[in-house]
Amino acid sequence: MKTFHLFVFSIFAFVLPACAQADDDVLWQKFFTQIELSKTWVATTVDSSYTEEEKNWLSPSQFAKRAKLSKWANGEPVRTIESLQGATPSSKTHVSSPIANHPNLVLTGLSFRQREADQLIDGDTWAVYSLKLGTKKRPQTAKVWLQPDSGKPLKMEFSFSASMEGTVLYQSNEAGISLPIRFVLEHEKLGAPKHWVIVFENLDWIPRPATELTGLNNLYHVQLDSFQVQNVGRSK
Repeated sequence: MKTFHLFVFSIFAFVLPACAQADDDVLWQKFFTQIELSKTWVATTVDSSYTEEEKNWLSPSQFAKRAKLSKWANGEPVRTIESLQGATPSSKTHVSSPIANHPNLVLTGLSFRQREADQLIDGDTWAVYSLKLGTKKRPQTAKVWLQPDSGKPLKMEFSFSASMEGTVLYQSNEAGISLPIRFVLEHEKLGAPKHWVIVFENLDWIPRPATELTGLNNLYHVQLDSFQVQNVGRSK
């Protein structure tokens, strides 16, 4: 399986935020606990679709793929690829986000947070935090919306660059753990004709088998806005 980084080809290690230690912000600690609990879960099915507004590209339906867990290799899931129903048969590759394997990537390189004014969404009050993440060479900003009592997230919105943004939507599973069920990555540059959107639907989450937990806490050489490419039926 190949991993590509959008627009920047350098990689950096994933480090848990130092501000997670000795913190008196109870709500944030509840959220951080949710992220820690989620890291042992994996989406067994990942649906992805790619849309690009440019005349010379293929129909978006040709990029609609489903990836299903078929085996494990070195502690990581390997998925078999198939076209989604209604999509034109194609030998094109499936695009997958590492958030389906490592939900805790949403806090990669966290260096700063600040609580903002609460927001009312559909009649419910949500606590809002502004965040700074990433590295000095590749900074990111984000916002996260949390339930004020449980710390469970509703969504996170990321700004990776002036032209690329991402949104992660959350849902609690039967075990009460919040998991990133949808990730939308969008690129639009002012003055440029190209505008693309990748949508990842992360489905059917399971705990990692005990035999595949080895190395889970090692440094990850992937970022939230990276993506993985697989050929149909096999990984590269």
